[in-house]
Amino acid sequence: MDVNQLKIRGDGPERTNGHELTFYAIASAAEENAAALAEVNKPIEIPVTPPVKKLKLNPPDRVLLYVRRSDEDIFHPLHLVPPSLNGLAKALENKYNISADMIRHFYKKCKKGITVMMDDDIVRLYCNEDTFIVDVIKTEDNKYDVTLEEL
Repeated sequence: MDVNQLKIRGDGPERTNGHELTFYAIASAAEENAAALAEVNKPIEIPVTPPVKKLKLNPPDRVLLYVRRSDEDIFHPLHLVPPSLNGLAKALENKYNISADMIRHFYKKCKKGITVMMDDDIVRLYCNEDTFIVDVIKTEDNKYDVTLEEL
């Protein structure tokens, strides 16, 4: 038998056309290059995520509250700039024509039913779009007490 032909009997070197035969198929050089090129030309997948929201480290410089009087059906926006009692007084002055200097006290009536005298810390903790019923009562010294009732 010719050495370049496959021997079935198993006696002698196993060769065919100059390539060694093994248990695993060996790819030719052209097939290996084609596979390598396919991997190089493969599109790179990069995960796309939305940008991270910017966190506010400083307290907000304004707060938007929605208020209405008990006899009204529609809420009015109050922009508190800055979010303090002074900002609340200015916003009420602009919206309801009450002089900020004529406001004696601010009260908050909680959902639990208790009434609390307000300070700057309470106003600063309000969130945007909190809703209230505003009650303005004229006192005997011709000043006003303002009560915000939580809804």
